[in-house]
Amino acid sequence: MIMNILRSMKLYSGQLSYLLLICSVFLIGCEEPDIEDRVDFCRGRNDAYFVGGTWAQYSIYGKTYTPQKCYYYDQIGTSSWYGADFHGKKTASGQTYNQHKLTAAHRTLPIPSLIKVTNLKNKKTVVVLVTDRGPYVPGKSTRILDLSRAAFLKIATDPGEGVLQVRVQVLEDETLQLIKKMNPKMSSGR
Repeated sequence: MIMNILRSMKLYSGQLSYLLLICSVFLIGCEEPDIEDRVDFCRGRNDAYFVGGTWAQYSIYGKTYTPQKCYYYDQIGTSSWYGADFHGKKTASGQTYNQHKLTAAHRTLPIPSLIKVTNLKNKKTVVVLVTDRGPYVPGKSTRILDLSRAAFLKIATDPGEGVLQVRVQVLEDETLQLIKKMNPKMSSGR
């Protein structure tokens, strides 16, 4: 049927080939990019900004985690908080954990990453800096994030809550700006 339509347009073989080539190029351009293609700020370009093992694959409780190469992330799950037991201890980023600052731990997001965390119950949001790895809960768990005590209290309905249903989104542009401020010589390639 398509060939009959094209024949009725009286296209010569050279013109037909050219038309098909143009259509193919157009359709390829409409394809949804891979996550790696959405951001040009991936592993390998900025390893110097991350403490020792933050890009390394690692295992906890028999499960292996591979840190992400890019800053694209939008996930729903649960979040808890970590406080006094970890206060003053070193995080994966090399910074000292302070339960009174707005920070978080994530198993695979690049360190540092700025993320927006939304409590799905009350729609409160907080922006935090990922500085640590975690949470690690043995067995099945939907927990995707551990917030500092201060960050958790900003979005909790009740200070006594232990776990919240949240949406976690990386703030890619803000993260890139933060890293550029850390090293003004860095070029993002945009």
